[in-house]
Amino acid sequence: MNESELKNVKAQFRARIVSLQNDVARCYWRPWFAFKQPQLAPFPAAMYCFSTLDYFSSFWAGWNDSSSKTNNPSKPAKGANQTVRMTDFACNFLGYGRKEAYLAICLWRHKTMHTAEPRRMENQNKPGEFYEWCIGPDSIPHMTIEDLSGVLVLGFDCQKFAHDLSDGVFGTAGYFQALCKDSVLQTKYGTFDRELADCKIDFTTVGL
Repeated sequence: MNESELKNVKAQFRARIVSLQNDVARCYWRPWFAFKQPQLAPFPAAMYCFSTLDYFSSFWAGWNDSSSKTNNPSKPAKGANQTVRMTDFACNFLGYGRKEAYLAICLWRHKTMHTAEPRRMENQNKPGEFYEWCIGPDSIPHMTIEDLSGVLVLGFDCQKFAHDLSDGVFGTAGYFQALCKDSVLQTKYGTFDRELADCKIDFTTVGL
């Protein structure tokens, strides 16, 4: 990528981060008459947080839709997993613990996306070990797990996530700095950018 192309990518990434920050600020907006508790709408903010994580991790890895992967060397081997990709990005660039990142993605990206709310989850490998969620400011510290009466609860704060993601993309050790220096990452960026531009819809699926 030349300097002009990288400048355009930076503007593209900045616009996405600002969009997330604006939406989170609105969902966490506290009107002047809310004397006790802020009027929160955290679920849509959380969904946007994790779709944005998906977005950046897709550029980083070079793919979003695993079914579209080819033998292109810039793309991962067959069987690559969206959740693992997002987890790896969150650990590498946002500095989150692997267990916390994976749990947050399962709760907020997958369960909320498909069933409209996060749900209690049981550890498949340790029956009886349950995980719950907590969201918002002034709760369990962001991206930490606390044991509350035998139930493990993950805290999540959309505002802190938006800040961490901004640092993870634009910080001195962030994704964009790595992209500027690494030709392989630039190839992966281009591969996913083409995937984004090649979105098709098959109306025959619904009989049209």
